[in-house]
This record gives sequence, C-alpha cells and structure tokens, in this order.
Amino acid sequence: MGAGTPPLHNLHSVIPAKHVPDLIPVFTGMTGDRESREKCKTCLPRFSRSETHGACLPGSSYERAFHGPPFYGEAPDCAWRRFFAYFICFSLGLVLYCKAVMSGMKIPEWIKRKRPDKASLSAMKSLLRSHGLHTVCEEAKCPNVGECFGKGTATFLVMGDVCTRNCSFCGVRHGKPAPLEEDEPERVAQVASHLNLKHVVLTSVSRDDLDDGGASHFANVIKSVRSALPESTVEVLVPDFNGEKEPLRKVIRAKPDVVNHNVETVPQLYSSVRNKASYSGSLELLGQIGELDSSIVAKSGLMVGLGETTRQVKDVMIDLRTCGVSVLTVGQYLRPPGKSLRVKKYYTPEEFEELEEFGYRLGFGHVAAEAFVRSSFHAEESVRKLKDNNSD
Repeated sequence: MGAGTPPLHNLHSVIPAKHVPDLIPVFTGMTGDRESREKCKTCLPRFSRSETHGACLPGSSYERAFHGPPFYGEAPDCAWRRFFAYFICFSLGLVLYCKAVMSGMKIPEWIKRKRPDKASLSAMKSLLRSHGLHTVCEEAKCPNVGECFGKGTATFLVMGDVCTRNCSFCGVRHGKPAPLEEDEPERVAQVASHLNLKHVVLTSVSRDDLDDGGASHFANVIKSVRSALPESTVEVLVPDFNGEKEPLRKVIRAKPDVVNHNVETVPQLYSSVRNKASYSGSLELLGQIGELDSSIVAKSGLMVGLGETTRQVKDVMIDLRTCGVSVLTVGQYLRPPGKSLRVKKYYTPEEFEELEEFGYRLGFGHVAAEAFVRSSFHAEESVRKLKDNNSD
C-alpha cells in the first residue's frame, strides 16, 4: 500500500467519530440523504486498485460500481462477507420457494398418461374443424382427449368456446361469447352421424348473457341429434342456468336420456373454486330432474384434490344420492395450464376405490371413481351398466 495509507483493519480509525451517526444508514444498506453521503465521501480514504493488487477497496470507482451504496465505506473483507451473506440468503429463499411450488405439482406415477396418437387426434380435429365445431375435450384440456379421439368419440361443446364465467379450475376460455349459430344443431348431428355414435354427449359453456342461459339452443341440438340418430342415447351436461327453473324444463322437454350437472367440489370450497355458483342451487337443479321426468337419469360429478377432506366428499355423495342422482363420477383435479388453482393432493387408487365402494353402499346405480374419470369419460359404458343393473 502507499505511504500514509492505514491498514484495512484500522480503516474505521480514519473516520471521525462525529460522522459515525451519518454513516450508519450507509452501512446498514440505507442510502441516507445527500448530505450524509457527502460527509462519508470526505471522511473515507481514497485507494486505487493498483495499490492493492486489484482488491476492491473503499472509495474506488470499482468498489462503488460493484457494491453500490450498501457497501460503500466498508473494508473489502466486510463488504464481500456482506455481499455473499445476502446472496446466500436470497438463493436459499429462492430454492425453498421453488421447492414448495414444485412439491405441489409433482405428479405420481399412477397419474401420468401416455402421449396420444397424433394421427387419431389430427383426423378428429380435421372433422370437427371442417364443421366449425368445438369439443370440451380440447377446450378444457382433458387428459383423456387422446383415448376418446382414438376411439372416434367426443363430447360436443355447443354455444361456442368462450364462457361468461371464469372458474378457477376450468381450462375453457372466458370472455364475451359470440352470438349463437342457428345451424349449429344440424352440424352437430351431421358429425355425430358420421362417427356413428351410439351415445352422444353434449355440453356447453355457461351463457349468462342469454335470457334462458342457452336452454332453447340446447333443446334444438338434442332434437337434431335425435332426428339423425334415433337409436342412439343422448346425454347433456348442463350449466346451473343461474338457478332458473324454466331453462331446465326446456331441456327436459327435449327428452335427453341423461341430464348431468356437476357440483364439482365440496361446498366448503365453492368460494375459491366456483365463486359464481351455488352448491344448494346445484342440488336443487339435480332434484328437479326426477320431478320433471322420472325416466331421465340424473348424473353428477366432482373433483378431488383441491384441499377437501374425505369426510366432506362423502357428505357431498350423500347429498347427491338424496337428490335422486343415479350416476356419479369422481376424478382427480389436474391443474390446467394458466390456472392459479393448484393441486393440494393426489388421491391414490385405494382412496378412489374406497369412494366408489361408499357410493355403491349409498345406492348409486353406477359410480366411476378413478384419477382420470371425467363426467363424460366412458359415458356410454356407464349408461349401459345402469340399464343392465335396472333390468336385473
């Protein structure tokens, strides 16, 4: 070091005691006011990098550029020590945060799916696009899309692909929907006939912008499918119609074989999962199906893995059976891309088996409880099994 330069460990000796209070904000990471910073600069010695073999010393332009205000005026060993302490704390916090996030997203082996056959996907998509139709399989990012399209089946999504609601669990787009297309019922019937479907499943986005929630359009689609495929069964998955009874009557009068309305989750989680819906309203809708037409099968479903307890799930199953629901689906919630609602738990196959057995003990005609079960997944099989059980 140059002549007259104090040793680094005695650096504090060159700072007058009267300026120590002014230096505290600088040493503690606070910038202080301009007057305080100027006092610090006049008190601190000026060292050059050449005098210290490239060390980062107080007062040098190298030190100021690298460390910035929080380290200005500190001895090199102290400055570097503080720098690495901050760096390690930040890194550790980042690692813990990432671990917490990833732990909630880690998918167990029994949840993983094989990649779908691209040829089957492409063929089905081409057919649907040529008729200007949508499917909930695609819009809701269903994990079973490969299997369903591979078998030549699909669940038609009518009244557009934009929903007026934005439920935190659903992958369907939300916003302002386009006007209804009057020829959509005929186009759905044409594709269903082309695929020679024995069981046609129809669903829709929520259309709160329409007076009857789209019930009249739903009824027209059912009638068109009936006309094209008189031997096929028809299942509809309807929204809650904002609790109005008349829209449901319109759908019932079109004579579908199955009317499905999903409660989706336990009532304790409705505020975060279905904030625009009502659990009691959904139960009331399901109860009205049998009252309006006892020949129509009432069906419902829910997701698990959102933070509910097994007891809460079983209570919902009891409520559904009390309302006259005959077919129940229970599946694992899987977070769609871009949604904030995370998976809280992955149910094991044994836990799904327990729920299925409990459902049959309650008297459900058919219960499907597995990780990849969705309301329309293998819907034809559930209707067939239900009919077989009733014939016995």
